[in-house]
Amino acid sequence: MYPPSAVVKVGDTVVDIQEGKNAGAWSIGILTGSNLLGLTQAEYEAMAPDELEQRKQAAAERYLEAGADLVIDSIRELPDAVAEINRRMAEQEAAC
Repeated sequence: MYPPSAVVKVGDTVVDIQEGKNAGAWSIGILTGSNLLGLTQAEYEAMAPDELEQRKQAAAERYLEAGADLVIDSIRELPDAVAEINRRMAEQEAAC
């Protein structure tokens, strides 16, 4: 798709984020089920909420350090994230 700045790359690894940024696309990191958390579904469900939150925060920081524009908890939040990116794009266009 052209231009790349109108594309959203969604992923669950730091490499996914870097690929999107290197292509000039928006990048969104997903936490639940991500490679960065490194948990099976059973481990995820059994983990203490405070420990899970700490892991998610650490993963979010790694995504942001890699250049993620947004970090969302799950794929269910993707429509809202895309709406936020559309809002940011509109602001950028209005500023030009």
